Amino acid sequence: MITLFQDRPEFVNRKGEQLYYVAHGKDRLSCWEVLKSNAFQTECRLRIIPIAAVSQAELRDIEIWEELDPAIKETICKIEAGEELEELKEQLPGVTKEQKDEEKAKRRRKKDQFKSYPESLECACGNKTKANYSYLSQKADKMGIDIKELIDGYQCQICNPTKGRGRTPNPEFDGLPDSLECKCGNKTKANYSQLTKKANKLSVTLQQLIDGYQCQSCNPTKGRKKKQKK
Repeated sequence: MITLFQDRPEFVNRKGEQLYYVAHGKDRLSCWEVLKSNAFQTECRLRIIPIAAVSQAELRDIEIWEELDPAIKETICKIEAGEELEELKEQLPGVTKEQKDEEKAKRRRKKDQFKSYPESLECACGNKTKANYSYLSQKADKMGIDIKELIDGYQCQICNPTKGRGRTPNPEFDGLPDSLECKCGNKTKANYSQLTKKANKLSVTLQQLIDGYQCQSCNPTKGRKKKQKK
């Protein structure tokens, strides 16, 4: 990771571009793109892209999936099921006809690959959920296992709760509050993984960051700062 963005979660969009997360709204996501980097300088630009231009797996990795609007989540699931990918591709610049044709062929191959698979995944307790084989396929690839292992070993959220931030809680952060509270009373969900990186960068302790937390209203740090009126 480039040092300049060491406190920014790294992800890849559907075009394979490496980007660094900044913030997100209802359906748009702001991020940094590195255009050129060497030992002497780094050239980058701030971009605004549709959240739907990023896969569910990547959004879970940067820990914002659970914060997204339900309508955006539904759109992403449909895209990954191959129902709206063509419309999204039209929004993304630089996509050639050959790339679109290859994407169509890839979707057909995936559809044929999972044709014999069950429509729903069933937990040992009897609970069922509709299977998203596009997501499961990506997850299996990341874990280095066969997708059949994920299907056979499926556990529902009641038997194996995993929702929240999409990851197993780090025991290192046991006992720390779920939210950070500003002196004005505003609260925000704590991301201790990012806070730990920030604390190391600033050469302070994690507890000092927690105790000194200030919300964006009291201490604006995102986006460009507004000029003070004289």
